Amino acid sequence: GALTNDGSRYIYALRGDNTRVFLRYDTTTDTWDDAGIADLPVTTTKTVLKGGALVYLNGYVYAFVGNDALDFWRYNVASNSWEKMANALGTVNTGAGLTTDGTNIYATQGDGKKGFWRYNVAANTWMALAPTLENVGDGGGLVYANGAIYVQRGTGQDDFWRYNIAANSWTTLAVAPANIDDGGAITFDGTAIYVLRGRSTTFYRYNVSANT
Repeated sequence: GALTNDGSRYIYALRGDNTRVFLRYDTTTDTWDDAGIADLPVTTTKTVLKGGALVYLNGYVYAFVGNDALDFWRYNVASNSWEKMANALGTVNTGAGLTTDGTNIYATQGDGKKGFWRYNVAANTWMALAPTLENVGDGGGLVYANGAIYVQRGTGQDDFWRYNIAANSWTTLAVAPANIDDGGAITFDGTAIYVLRGRSTTFYRYNVSANT
C-alpha cells in the first residue's frame, strides 16, 4: 500500500494487497471515500503489491503498481479518472518509491537494485540518473527536502544518502540508528525528516542541517 497528500485536505491511498483499490481520506470530515473514487483500471498489467507508490503533484496523483510491473499511472483529481503514462525504465518492486521537487518526479526502482530515475512530467518521459550507492529494497524510501533527495536503503541496512540534483551525484550521510527493513517509511515536514524503522514500533527524526 501507499499514501500521499495534496498538501491541503485530502490523503490518497493505494490499498495494495493484490488489489487495484484506490481511496481518499478527508482530513476535514474524518471520513474515507471508496465508492466515489475510481480504482486503478483493470488494464493495469498487475494488481498493486510490493513496490506500489504514490506522489501528488499539481492536481494529479502519480502511481507505481509495483509487483514487478513497469506500469506508471496518473489520477486526475478533477475528473476522477486514470491515465496510463510512459512505462518506468525497469520493473518496480519492494522498496520502490516516488517523490517530487515540485516540477519533476524522482523514483527508486527498489527490487534490490540501484535504479534511480527522473520523470519529466511535461514531456511524459523517464531518464536514468546516477544509480544509488547500494541496492534499495525492503523498507527503502525517498523524500525531497530542501533542494535535495534523501534516500534510505532499507534491505535490513542502515544506509542513508543524499542526492544532489544539480550535480547528479550522491553523498553518504549519518547512518540510521538501526537497520531499516520491511515497513520502513520516510517523510518530511518542512523542517525535519521522519523515519519508521519497520518490523518494530521504532520511530526516528533526522535533523537535516546537523546530519544527525
